[in-house]
Parts: sequence; C-alpha cells; structure tokens
Amino acid sequence: KKDFDEILSNYDIGAYSSHKHVPIALENTVFVLKTEDGKYLVKVFESLKGRKNIIKQQLKLMVYLHSKKVPVQEIMKTKDGKLIFDYKGKELVIFEYIEGGHVKRFNNSLVKEFAKKMALLHKKMLEIPNQKDYDFGWIDYQFNAKGLELKDIYGFDSKKSFDTFLD
Repeated sequence: KKDFDEILSNYDIGAYSSHKHVPIALENTVFVLKTEDGKYLVKVFESLKGRKNIIKQQLKLMVYLHSKKVPVQEIMKTKDGKLIFDYKGKELVIFEYIEGGHVKRFNNSLVKEFAKKMALLHKKMLEIPNQKDYDFGWIDYQFNAKGLELKDIYGFDSKKSFDTFLD
C-alpha cells in the first residue's frame, strides 16, 4: 500500500483503494489497481535493456490511436506528462483497465464487431502523418503504408468491404 500511495502521488487518478497481483503476466509484473476514481493496470517493466525506445514508441502509438477513438487502453500520464514513471529503479506504466472476458463461442455479430474495430485500427494507422515518428526499429513488425492499396482478392472487393465496415 505504501508503494502504491507513493506512486499515485504522481498521478491524478485518485487515492489507493486496493490492488491485486496478476500472476500470469509473461515478462513483467502486473497489478490490477483500484483507486477511488477507477480501476487500472500497473505494468512494472522488469528489464527494458535495449528496449526502452521500442516501449516508448509503442506507448506513443497507443496514445495516438486512443486520440483517434480506436478502442485501445488509455495510458495514464503522470502529473508532469510522462508515460513511463521511474519508481525505485523500475519503470512502470499505468493503463486504463478495460473489463472483458473470454469468448466461448463466436457469432456473426461478434465477428462483425471485431472486423469493424480492426478496419478502424488499420485506417487510423495508415493516416499517421509521419510514420518515421513511430519507428520501432523492428523491420518484421514495422508497418508501411507507402504503396499500400486495397485490391480485389479472388473476386472479393476488399476496398468496398473496408469502407463498409467503417460506416
């Protein structure tokens, strides 16, 4: 509690209520944090050796997408506007908590909703004005809109479908 009180003094997201460790996080330590203002995820990066720039770029991309109304988690900034907070030699990020659950069975409406969200995500990523500002340094993962065009694939009008999903 003392650590979370100290961390929260650097944010405007309310006073500490409770927290719970998420035991199945892959590489980092993750907590669900409840405050008087809401519920958040706290991700403590155990090691950013050589990856801090990549993490910063990913966070910057999430901030951009959130500003364009793409349904991604909001990243809570510190009182002085930082996305990554250094606490006792560990760097952490606080994310908006989004309720969800496991899908037990797909249906048409769920698939359509997923397609709409993916179309919106791709559209907004292609609209990024200066993609060099979002260079992750990973060729295999870097998106590239230059020369990208939606084409008919086996008679499927992908451009029309893409536009339809965004209506």
